[in-house]
Amino acid sequence: MSAENTLKNWRVWDELPKYGELLKKRATGELPEMESSKAIAKKVSSLIQSHDRVLDVGCGAGHYLRSMRREINCDFEYVGADATESYIALAKEAFREDANASFKVSDIYDLSFDNDSFDIVLCNNLLLHLPSVEKPFAELLRVTKRRLLVRTLVGSRSFRIQDVQQKPGITDFDKDG
Repeated sequence: MSAENTLKNWRVWDELPKYGELLKKRATGELPEMESSKAIAKKVSSLIQSHDRVLDVGCGAGHYLRSMRREINCDFEYVGADATESYIALAKEAFREDANASFKVSDIYDLSFDNDSFDIVLCNNLLLHLPSVEKPFAELLRVTKRRLLVRTLVGSRSFRIQDVQQKPGITDFDKDG
């Protein structure tokens, strides 16, 4: 299989519109917040500063934003990015009245944002679905000015929220992370 086909095949959510509807129900409060979104919101609240820009890569229908708006007591700009167009449409609908939230179709393998353009970048439950993570990590770090928070499943039932801090003199992750 060519690299191009591999990159296209991971995008299975285009065929899962009902999952997007479930995420929208979480975003609008029709369903309860996920425990993972509460945990991320709590972590971000300890890191965020007033007027920070936050990017959520793999945002789905924006359900993590709901938890962040509840938990964080300062103004911040939120940008949700997802490769699934229908999820972005649902997020725009769910947060149409939130002037500090925007949503954009963007692929983690080629994020459509400038270098160092976000104070905090989030990536939740996405990396485990990818055929490779070296390029996505490079993209996440490229757009991150200050903090990158990654949440991913480590096993079939466990997760860990990891705060990735770039060490001085290190510009990229190597194959071993």
